[in-house]
Amino acid sequence: HGSAAPNKPSKIVRAPDRQVREQAYGSQSCPADETLEALRARLVETLDAADDPAHYHLALTDYTVALLSISVALRPTKAPTLDRVAFDPETGFGVLDDKRLADGYTARLTWYPPVARTQLAIYRAHIEQLARTTLGDTTREWDIAHRGKLPFFMLGVRGKLKTVGTLDVIQSLLVRHDSPMAPNFGRHFIRSKLLR
Repeated sequence: HGSAAPNKPSKIVRAPDRQVREQAYGSQSCPADETLEALRARLVETLDAADDPAHYHLALTDYTVALLSISVALRPTKAPTLDRVAFDPETGFGVLDDKRLADGYTARLTWYPPVARTQLAIYRAHIEQLARTTLGDTTREWDIAHRGKLPFFMLGVRGKLKTVGTLDVIQSLLVRHDSPMAPNFGRHFIRSKLLR
C-alpha cells in the first residue's frame, strides 16, 4: 500500500553564514580568459578553413557547443539534441533541460544572451540547409526521429550521420584543439565570473 506521508512538514534548515569556499566554485578548473580566447581563435580558424560539408559541419558544431557552454553553462551530456524553441526571441529567457532525466524537474531558467541566440539561429539555418543537399535524406530522417529538436551529429564518410551528445563534441574539440580544459569548462567559467 505504500508508506504514509509524514505528519509534520520537513524542517527548513538555513545554510550557515560563512565565506564561500573558492574551490567550491570552480576556480581551479575555470579556464583563464586567455585560454578561452585561444580556443575561440582556433575554432574560428577551423571554421574558416573548412573545405567540404562534413568539415564545415564539424567546425560549426564545435563552435556552437563551445559558445553555449560558456554563455548558458550548458552541461556536457550524452543527449544529442536541444529544443529548437528554448527561449523567447525578444528577451532571451527560456528553459534549458540539459540533465535529460525527462522528468521536467531538472530544467532551469536560463538567459540566452544575444550572441547565443544568434549562434543558434546560424546553426539551425545550417541544419535546414543540410536537409536540402545530398545529405538531406539522412538529415531529414534524423530530424523526424528526434521530433524537431535541434540535433548535434557528426558527418562521416559518404555523409553517414553519427549522433553525438554535447559531451562527445566538447571532448573531441578539446583533444583536436589541444586544450587542457575540463569538459564542463563553461559551467566553471560562468560560476567563477558571477562570483567575482
